[in-house]
Amino acid sequence: MADLGQTPQEHFILWFKKPLETLAGDPDAGFAIVILALPLLERYLRNKKSIPPDNSLNDSFYVGLHEMFPILSDIQTAKEFWNTYRNGFLHQATFKTKMGATILNGGLNGDIASPIEAPSRGNFVVNPIVFASSVTDAIESDFATYEHGVGYDLPDVFELHGSPITQSFAPPPQAVVPSTSSLVTGVAPAARSQTIRNP
Repeated sequence: MADLGQTPQEHFILWFKKPLETLAGDPDAGFAIVILALPLLERYLRNKKSIPPDNSLNDSFYVGLHEMFPILSDIQTAKEFWNTYRNGFLHQATFKTKMGATILNGGLNGDIASPIEAPSRGNFVVNPIVFASSVTDAIESDFATYEHGVGYDLPDVFELHGSPITQSFAPPPQAVVPSTSSLVTGVAPAARSQTIRNP
């Protein structure tokens, strides 16, 4: 359980790596595993290639995807993979089967040894467990890139009425929250504010 004073990397392990490892024990969790791993990979590669979250992906992103998974042999193959899995899974919870005039085919198979296989153009097979492990291992070995960069700030844990809560912003350093208060206000680095009210 996440607690006050833990580092962002400890939170990453508790909130993402450990749940992925838990899901790995369920033979029917392949879709859930890949759905969780893809945004982690996207954040990491966007930060590594300096692509802000509001910008469209560019060729440098797909080069980074190829660098992590060399089976994605060129930018076009990397785009096809990303469309099949990331865009399909995160928008429709299934494989995307078309990119322009190109027909795409995706699959999940826990028996293959590599994270991704690409037996022919536009055809991909992913081992969810090996894929997710490849993503979390890359992030853990280069956590500064995942944590900092052009993406949104990582969530943290703060105290409200003696109980830890998770927030996606840091409260101002001068903020003092009395234990009887029912209101916590924090200011994000982009000068936005958010209010959390206790019911």
